[in-house]
Amino acid sequence: MATLLSFLANTMNIDVDRFGLAVTTSMSRWNEAQAIVEGLHARGYELKTQHLYPRERNVRLHGSELSRSGANRLGAYNGSARGPTVSELYRSRHGITLRHPSAPCLMEPGGNGHI
Repeated sequence: MATLLSFLANTMNIDVDRFGLAVTTSMSRWNEAQAIVEGLHARGYELKTQHLYPRERNVRLHGSELSRSGANRLGAYNGSARGPTVSELYRSRHGITLRHPSAPCLMEPGGNGHI
């Protein structure tokens, strides 16, 4: 199963390991990625999380917007600078070190106060 990150990187012809830097430092690249995400959203695509146990706790996301910052810079609680970053939250709460922490996040409306 492809991840959203690998799908975007492949579609945009960017190495997945360089995707975060390419998209967060270039407005034209971010606009291109954002347009792809909006198109997927408009066609009804969903993203299912895979990090929660038991597996039944995983949810389907319907976000249509990418963050401008990577997970290592974006505040986990509504993008706020107060508190942990998304990357720090995944490490502390789920024991997961993100493979691509500089990649932007899919913004999910609602989200119980966190991204």
